[in-house]
Amino acid sequence: MKKITSFFLMACGIQGAVNAQTLFSYGPYKVDKQEFLWAYRKNNTQAAGKSVDAYLNLYIDYKLKVRAAEDARLDSAADFQRDQRGFTRELSDQTMHRLEGIGRLSQEALERGQTDVEIAQIFIGFTRPGDSTEAYTRIREARDQLAKGVPFATVASTYGSSPLLKTTGGYTGYITAFSLPYAAENIVYGLKDGAWSGIYRSRSGYHIFKRLGQRPNPGSIRVAQILIALPPKATQADKDKALSIANHVYDSLKKGGNFDSLVRRYSDDKMTYYNYGLLPDFTTGDFDPAFEKAAFALAQNGDVSAPIETAYGYHIIKKIGLQPALRDSLDNQRWYTLQQKVFYSDRMDAAKAAFAESSLPMIRYRDLRPDTAWLFRTTDTLLKTRGGEEYIKKVRQIPLFSFENKTYTSTDWFRYLLYKRTGDGKDPFVRYPDILRTFLHTSALEYVQANLDHLYPEYHYQVREFADGTLLFSITQQDVWNRAEDDTAALRSWFWQHKDQFHLRPSADALFFSAADSSSLSRFRAQLLQAPSRWRETLGAYPSIAADSARVELQALSIDSAGAQAGLVTTPALQPDNHYHVYALLKVYPPVPATGFEEVKGLVLNDYQNYLERKWIAGLRRKYPVTVNQSVLAQIKR
Repeated sequence: MKKITSFFLMACGIQGAVNAQTLFSYGPYKVDKQEFLWAYRKNNTQAAGKSVDAYLNLYIDYKLKVRAAEDARLDSAADFQRDQRGFTRELSDQTMHRLEGIGRLSQEALERGQTDVEIAQIFIGFTRPGDSTEAYTRIREARDQLAKGVPFATVASTYGSSPLLKTTGGYTGYITAFSLPYAAENIVYGLKDGAWSGIYRSRSGYHIFKRLGQRPNPGSIRVAQILIALPPKATQADKDKALSIANHVYDSLKKGGNFDSLVRRYSDDKMTYYNYGLLPDFTTGDFDPAFEKAAFALAQNGDVSAPIETAYGYHIIKKIGLQPALRDSLDNQRWYTLQQKVFYSDRMDAAKAAFAESSLPMIRYRDLRPDTAWLFRTTDTLLKTRGGEEYIKKVRQIPLFSFENKTYTSTDWFRYLLYKRTGDGKDPFVRYPDILRTFLHTSALEYVQANLDHLYPEYHYQVREFADGTLLFSITQQDVWNRAEDDTAALRSWFWQHKDQFHLRPSADALFFSAADSSSLSRFRAQLLQAPSRWRETLGAYPSIAADSARVELQALSIDSAGAQAGLVTTPALQPDNHYHVYALLKVYPPVPATGFEEVKGLVLNDYQNYLERKWIAGLRRKYPVTVNQSVLAQIKR
């Protein structure tokens, strides 16, 4: 009964907007057309002119009640302030994630994660710090050879700098979402089977990818392993010895040996030794292709592979379990996990950079054309000498760029490098101009988040909606709900003054049957309909069905009184207790006038609260006279 319709319906907007058309005023306060329209469109499903009038009356009452709460200084309460800060912080983060595209990126990752792509690559690594010229020359030569029709594997073996890829003709294996840096993943998923890419530069070298084919992603697998490790630069004798041990272990397993015991006795994997060889769950592209192929080939949980050779040694793999790839966002827990993975991945970095770049016009970005030669020389000195704050205080400060009325200086840049970046600036392949652009993007994102309230009206509306809704609840509880509940004498007086209005609702003597599954309940119901009077005997054949009886209001059973009659048996329906229920009506009682207060106390309380609310609103309308601008209202109705 403690409910107030407008609490869930209303929202508020930005008051005092430039050139805003006032729709109505209450006392000295004004509400503009845009604020009302935002609330109306958000919460009202009907657009007819008549519904605008009805909604406007609700909205006026809503604004009056919120004003009453502010007059009572409920917005200064510690609990209100704490809740508002928490909501604003959470909404701010959610809004930024939405603007940065986490939903789109998560959906893309979900879709890509359902397919594995088989690839090969030509990789030429950087040979000298700070000099990529030689590597770029060779990758262009490799690309030219491909253009002439030389087989990809031949070019990979001839030009590639990775010893492993040279021996495999560039074959890399299967990858899926998150296996590669996001930029490389985009290239691979954008290729057609059999096609090769342009030149891609990573932090370690240049790549050309070839897409060989695809397959459905098998999901995420959990395995345990016994590793017989090979020493660095293993000789053939080392390999023969390790393989002999691995074969011995495998033979022991085939004869019924205990896997956990053999892990403790033979495995060289120190990371999993005390966990009986158990590895973290993995999917395509996480491990060596040969290891993955053997793991996913195991059919049943508990199956064990023959020894598999990788660069680390010989592995014997035991399948623990397999979880199919995520297919849609309906699996809430796995969808949340995927979103978290997206958020902390480089794909989110790319999305943030793109959003920051697109936001620059909105926040009126101005390049103040700093002396970058001086800036980068000073940056070098700062990072190499590790001068810190003391050094920053000594050097001059120059403006770099500005957003609206906020200017960012060289001091902000220096502190960004000191406190935000990892490393010491010695990475030869990350140049200061690139870092400066990243600093610009980071600053833009921070500025947007700090100014969401005026940059995005939707955000402003939601923050105010939460605040006003909280105030509305508090003031209504204080001036209506609690006042009515605490005054029993007034409630009794109200009942006797309006006794003819209160009736006992339609009710029935009913039998209740419930079960965890609907099939047994459906069979029981069919037999019950054939022999209602023998329901006890029939129930004896269904030990899983619970039974009870009582007189209860039809409303509580979700039964329409118009169709209720003795003999009615409802169909099984799932209830909040996660059980299926069937109701059988034995006798139906029509509504009758109440004879005493206690019979209809709840109805009386609700009616008296409505009276107090009407009286309260009438007082507020006298205190804050309402004037509606009929011409603006007519515009809304059109």
